[in-house]
Amino acid sequence: MNTEINFLEKQPNKYLIPLILALLFLILLAAVSLLIYFQQNKYEQAIKIEEEKISQIEILLQKHNQESGSERQLAELKQEVDSIENGIIPNVSLYRNVLGLLDSPGQFISFDYSDSNRFVLNANFENLDSVAQYLSTVLKWNYILDADLSSIYRQEDTYLATLTFYIEPDIMREELKHE
Repeated sequence: MNTEINFLEKQPNKYLIPLILALLFLILLAAVSLLIYFQQNKYEQAIKIEEEKISQIEILLQKHNQESGSERQLAELKQEVDSIENGIIPNVSLYRNVLGLLDSPGQFISFDYSDSNRFVLNANFENLDSVAQYLSTVLKWNYILDADLSSIYRQEDTYLATLTFYIEPDIMREELKHE
C-alpha cells in the first residue's frame, strides 16, 4: 500500500476573501435596500396624511369663503337697499298728509307727484279763506319750499283750486320716512 504523505501546506482558498467581501457587500446592500424601502413607505404615509390635512383645510376654506361671501353679499345688499330707500320719495305718506288736511275726502279731486321736487293738488274748497288756510298750513311743513295757486274756478257752491307745492326731497324723505 502506498500512502502518500504531502508535506506541503494546504493553501488557503484564494477566492475566500473576495467571496466573503462579496457576501458582506450583498448583506449590506440588502440592509440598505430594506432601510430605503421602509423609509419610502414612511414618507409616503406622511405625504398621504399631509394631503388629507390639506384637503380638509381646503374644504374649510371653501366653507369659510362661502360664508364670508354670503356676509359680503348681505352687506352689499343692505347698502343697495339703504341707497334705494334714500332715493325713494315717500309718496303714500305725502298723499296721506295732503289728504288729511282736507275737511272731507269728497273735496279731493286729484294728486299728481310726477316731478321729483313738486306735486300738484286739485281739490274743492268751500270758500277762498279755506284755500288760503290750507296753503298756509301746508307751507308750515319743513319740506315745503313754496306753493303756487295755479288756478281757481268757481263751481256752483265751491271753488276748484289747483295748488302746486315745491318741496325739498331730502328733508321730506327724512320727515316722512317713519310714517
